[in-house]
Amino acid sequence: ARQQLKAEHAAAECPVCLQPYGAAAAAVLPDCFHMLCRDCYQQTAAGATSLRCPMCRVEVETWHIVAFAVGTAEEGAAEAEAERRLLPAARWRALPTKLRRMLSIVSDALADGDDERVLIFVQFLAHVEYVHALLAEAGIAALALAGDLSTTMDALARFGGAGEPRVLVLSSQHHASGINLQCARNLVLLHPYCTPSATYPEAVRYHDLAAFERQAIGRVRRYPQQRPVRVWKLVCAGTVEQALGRGLY
Repeated sequence: ARQQLKAEHAAAECPVCLQPYGAAAAAVLPDCFHMLCRDCYQQTAAGATSLRCPMCRVEVETWHIVAFAVGTAEEGAAEAEAERRLLPAARWRALPTKLRRMLSIVSDALADGDDERVLIFVQFLAHVEYVHALLAEAGIAALALAGDLSTTMDALARFGGAGEPRVLVLSSQHHASGINLQCARNLVLLHPYCTPSATYPEAVRYHDLAAFERQAIGRVRRYPQQRPVRVWKLVCAGTVEQALGRGLY
């Protein structure tokens, strides 16, 4: 899956300079899901607060735009190292690729310093409990917004405190808005938000998908955040997730 994603990214061309992306980072415009290379994005934006997509002319606020790069060999080595230290080999291989990548990202982010904290967004509350249990199995202390109101409020009060777990698992369906958590600067979007009532492709509301992801990122990006924010959006190539991300449905 990773090799397929690399090949697709490398073959695509920036609509502004018409040069292939190659291994360079690309900027994704969240309202329309079009991309342009980071150099062209920086020249086009030029310090402005918004810009028009060169493909469809949709107006996009620049702070919503996310730059990403395809995974590297170094990241693959980091994941292999995570396998050795987090879980027994058989258990690690039994996990889906996305969960292995998540564990690697969280472990590496926490290792960057004692002040690092991570938010993990999943879609459903059942997934909150599952991911929380998986983190515990891997020896990563975490809090989860699950259970009754008092349990949820206790987790929120503890997160960010000295000596408390530095990972918080949330549901994008229930907790994407109304909570400011600027004590963290690392955000993992494990699942794309999808319209819960959708039973066929045409029922997926892409405006909602983009809005919920912006809200999730806003939990850590707003004032008084002083540090660069790091966001990982995990998408499995060749699945409905990839179709949602491209806006194909």
